[in-house]
Amino acid sequence: MKISKPSEKQLQIMDFILDDCDTLICDGAVRSGKTIIMTYAFIVWAMEFFDRTNFAICGKTVSNAERNILRPFQQVEQDLYTLNYKISNRMLTVKCGKKENYFYLFGGKDESSYALIQGLTLAGVLFDEVALMPQSFVDQAIARTLSFANAKIWFNCNPESPNHWFYKEWITNEERKYKHLHFLMRDNPILTEKEIQRAESLFTGVFYDRYIKGMWVRAEGIVFPDLANDPTPWIIQKSELPKHFRTVNAGLDIGGNGSHHAMVCTAEGYDGNYYVLKSIDVVPVDMNMIDIEKMVIDFCKDVEEKYKVNVEYISSDWIDVVINSINDNTPYRCGKCYKPPLEDRPLTISRLLATKQVKFIEGECDSLIDQLQNVVYDDKSERAIICDDGSMCIDNVDAWVYSFRNWNYLTI
Repeated sequence: MKISKPSEKQLQIMDFILDDCDTLICDGAVRSGKTIIMTYAFIVWAMEFFDRTNFAICGKTVSNAERNILRPFQQVEQDLYTLNYKISNRMLTVKCGKKENYFYLFGGKDESSYALIQGLTLAGVLFDEVALMPQSFVDQAIARTLSFANAKIWFNCNPESPNHWFYKEWITNEERKYKHLHFLMRDNPILTEKEIQRAESLFTGVFYDRYIKGMWVRAEGIVFPDLANDPTPWIIQKSELPKHFRTVNAGLDIGGNGSHHAMVCTAEGYDGNYYVLKSIDVVPVDMNMIDIEKMVIDFCKDVEEKYKVNVEYISSDWIDVVINSINDNTPYRCGKCYKPPLEDRPLTISRLLATKQVKFIEGECDSLIDQLQNVVYDDKSERAIICDDGSMCIDNVDAWVYSFRNWNYLTI
């Protein structure tokens, strides 16, 4: 991979190598060319001014750091450096002539991660997607650089909420001294106008503001406003369905503490679309396990008879005894669902809506559509997650999430 002629904004990252300032913050839109240039500048700076010295490269997880930073850098065509990465200790050794330096990869995924970096002395740290890391980890990593008078800290991230600790502690903190570069997709010279327009089409609402405009904005109000205003663009007739599907799976959410039982069946088409065939919402009044089994059987049989398909699998978040009972006493296979992170759910659903990759069968998914039209963001959370405080019903939404067995392919 060649680094093409850098944009003016990317050249400002390179200028930081010789800047008297000790901290660089690059934030803004996705795919705006921040990470690869920052990584290259970080390595060049380290190799220019240090020898046999330790540095840290931090991602949300070590795997993220390897995927987003290490591997792209290894693919850059250059003759200056010799690279050797040892997966056993997650250390990249970079050599240039007689010089060599050591770059340790760390993951800062939760509050306990700060312990991983204790004890090291570092001359510099690169934080990739710092907004996804806890403050304790970031503070500990920065503290590891205090022994070096000429240490530098390199941050990059996509925006989150303006209540986020990084926004308050760094970006809007007038006591901090740093160089701040705000990126948009047009600052990335390798993107064509067609690619930019396609990326813009993948996001709506708060996600558009954050990932396309690069704005630190709150997630508040209705989560899916376009659907709430008019669901008809996503509704099709049964006659419009494709003849064959790749998979047909159901999601089951068992109610508790006043919530409802819910089931949703989703068919994945060979055309890349997801067809919601049916949803139900059941008030669990005096329902025992036999009643739940009957609900499952009736739901699945109705889907199979209407659409001439087989419900291949039922994903549920409930306890093993319920799952085992369904397996033992119904003709259907049931198992534990994969529960994606709360912040991935509205982001992925928003993407499916924005790209029109999801279709609801008219008259069969009213309970799910109604809930999607009414869900709001949790105003008590910094993250863009759906409110689940019992003030509204989201059981169908959860059941729909569980119906995607290939969720990892959907998340961005």
